[in-house]
Amino acid sequence: MHGKLLEIEKKDLVTVYCDFEKLFQNEKPVGAYIKRNLTCAAGNIFSSQGRHPIGFDKEYIELTAYFAKKEGYYEKVTAWFLIKNSISQKEDKLNERLYEILSELVNDEKILALCEKEVNFFLKITMISQND
Repeated sequence: MHGKLLEIEKKDLVTVYCDFEKLFQNEKPVGAYIKRNLTCAAGNIFSSQGRHPIGFDKEYIELTAYFAKKEGYYEKVTAWFLIKNSISQKEDKLNERLYEILSELVNDEKILALCEKEVNFFLKITMISQND
């Protein structure tokens, strides 16, 4: 079985996440760890300022939008985490499309309550950067 599980080469990010989705929702802690590690890795690659495969930015943004459009709290939190993890220490603003997704995401009161301080900071610095 583990051989089949690792057959993820040449798939886009949304497909990879969908392949792992049942593991993410596992009652045991392993699901959360797999999800967090995959999400962290994707965010680190995205924030590497162009040093990643061509088309990765688009896939990352599509993945974030995919989770943001879902109804469940769990999925929306994943979208928030992807947005948050997309910024490197050297960057001071969100990608324009991720900014739009975040602006829509915070319409959910539970998401806003979870991350209001950070969201307000991201929205503020991005607005300032766009006005410069």
